Amino acid sequence: MRPRTLTTPALLASAAVASTLIAPTAVATEGEELNALTAKLSYSALKNWDIVLPDERWLDAEEGIGIPHLGSEGFKSEKAGQLKLEVDTNDDGRLDKNVKGSDGFLKLQSRKDGETFQYAIRVRYDDSFEFSVGCAMTGKIGGTLIKLIDQDLNGRYDDFGTDAMVIGSGKGATLLSKVVNLDGELFDFGVNAEGTEITATPYTGEVGMIDVQSRFDSKGKLVAAVFEGTSGDVYFNPARSTKPLAVPAGEYRFRSGYVEKGAETAMMKGGKMSPLNVKPGVTRTVEWGGPLVAEFDVRREEELVVVQPNVNFYGRMGEEYHSFTPNAKSPKIIVMDKRTKKEVVSGRFGGC
Repeated sequence: MRPRTLTTPALLASAAVASTLIAPTAVATEGEELNALTAKLSYSALKNWDIVLPDERWLDAEEGIGIPHLGSEGFKSEKAGQLKLEVDTNDDGRLDKNVKGSDGFLKLQSRKDGETFQYAIRVRYDDSFEFSVGCAMTGKIGGTLIKLIDQDLNGRYDDFGTDAMVIGSGKGATLLSKVVNLDGELFDFGVNAEGTEITATPYTGEVGMIDVQSRFDSKGKLVAAVFEGTSGDVYFNPARSTKPLAVPAGEYRFRSGYVEKGAETAMMKGGKMSPLNVKPGVTRTVEWGGPLVAEFDVRREEELVVVQPNVNFYGRMGEEYHSFTPNAKSPKIIVMDKRTKKEVVSGRFGGC
């Protein structure tokens, strides 16, 4: 792979990492009472889905909707034509609802021994019918809105590091974390398997800050930026705040992100980005975004220069951008004469 600096895609526009001293967030001292917050969450079907998940899963829907519940492995389903899927949505053994076309939304429900299970799914057709989560357990704790999402589609909401959560009013989710930031303060977080009960107890460890917004160079909005603490099961989305976000001090790896500008979007992943060291009482400012560097394979065959269309885009911190929508226009490739410095030929993948 040989790096080439190319025109930055329209969505992204520059960006090193700086550290600034701050006043550390207050934490409980020895002997101070740690008052736990508790809250009840309730099921919400989200037909107008806009949540950006860090690791969205889609599973086959043509041989059953595999959501384990109340001792069952899932809900019965069958493909009934090229673009029709029939589903037993009330778990009585009969196919009662269907999805026609390329996408749909279904509410599932089951009752057994006095217990009720509710779930909603999004359905799409991409060579075959697939389903993903379309619901959340929602509520407030300490005045902060919480949404828990069964990202791994196993019917449970307590899979730390695998399920997802949205904290506050934004749509960018992070992975389910054992430490959360509620209104600027850190809390140890707990949840039951059903996602109906959550607890938050004041965090007592050392605290630093991550700032991902102030030095993000882009024409688009940074909706999500999920960082994983290397200490385990600690995840944050600092992009949900325009200000630095308090996190436990330690080392963090960038997991995933999402940028949007109108109908244009791009996803992000770690790529070549090095871990961030967040020190106690210090703000770690991430200077990233454009201009981007594109890397692609080039080889010389006598008088020919062969360029392979497997382009990777990297930002200033080494973060990688991918899955552009609408599909990214190919960068313009210019071949220069090394001696005269003049352009020999230029073109784009798929034609000139």
